[in-house]
Amino acid sequence: MAQAQQTDKGVTSADQGGNEAGDPKSRDQKSRPSARADEGEASQVSEVEQDPIAMLRSDHRKVEELFSSFEKASSPQEKAQLTEQICTELMIHTLLEEELFYPACKGHLEERLLAEAQVEHDGAKTLIIELQSGSPDDPYYDAKVKVLSEDIKHHVAEEEKPTSGIFAKAKQANINTGDLAKQMGDRKRELTEKAKAGGLGSPETRSFRVRTNVGTRLFSKEDPMARHSTSTLDRDDRGRFVSDDDDHRRTSRSRDDDYDDRRYDRPRDEEGRFTSTRSRSRDDNDDDDRRSGRGRGGWFGDPEGHAEAARHRRR
Repeated sequence: MAQAQQTDKGVTSADQGGNEAGDPKSRDQKSRPSARADEGEASQVSEVEQDPIAMLRSDHRKVEELFSSFEKASSPQEKAQLTEQICTELMIHTLLEEELFYPACKGHLEERLLAEAQVEHDGAKTLIIELQSGSPDDPYYDAKVKVLSEDIKHHVAEEEKPTSGIFAKAKQANINTGDLAKQMGDRKRELTEKAKAGGLGSPETRSFRVRTNVGTRLFSKEDPMARHSTSTLDRDDRGRFVSDDDDHRRTSRSRDDDYDDRRYDRPRDEEGRFTSTRSRSRDDNDDDDRRSGRGRGGWFGDPEGHAEAARHRRR
């Protein structure tokens, strides 16, 4: 009897397994969670592609994840790889905003907000340039990544403020259109392909007057601009510039040098004018007479001269 019950139970269990395997409804119920997840992801992607603000927010979240991964990284290779990804994502993101999104916002929100956002972009670009030209072995490498992370965190918080940020005001002005989203999507794909080919280069600042070059380049002797720069040339005892090509001037004196010595060593009068050691002539005395008003006529203290000139004018 017990054996029969066991057999029945086994058959029942097998039958149940068979029914589940053959029941389409049961299989459909099991597959529904994964199908729903796929639908959710597709819906999210579709929303990002059709909404420029959602696209930019998605970029923000991605960069935040990369910065978080960098903080956990330990090997120089991993740090270098993550830094390259961070810089690439930020460069693409800033270009999308500066070329398309910010221009679309002009006239719809305060110019001050866009100006501050641009300056924040350019501040981040200077650190990106530094990181591109450096390596994890540099003493300030990790510090630069950390400061860049803090700068981006502040910039994101300003843009995503619920009521007063650029995104909120752009949404209120109905700037987040499908047409703008398409332009940004096309441009993003173009920049991404360019980055993969290594052609993205280094970022360029728009608001800074001083252009930042990639890395720090020391002037060499082969650089003519450096060799003749006024900041590197020596000066003589009179403050005049001298160069390596003029060594003979340091060792030999010319007629011009002697003339300069005589000219600078000439005595001056109480008014700072050069005086001469030559004998005074009649012209010199006449000049003194004219300056002191002792002339024989004219306009210096001579009433008769004034009257005579007036009579001539009346004629």
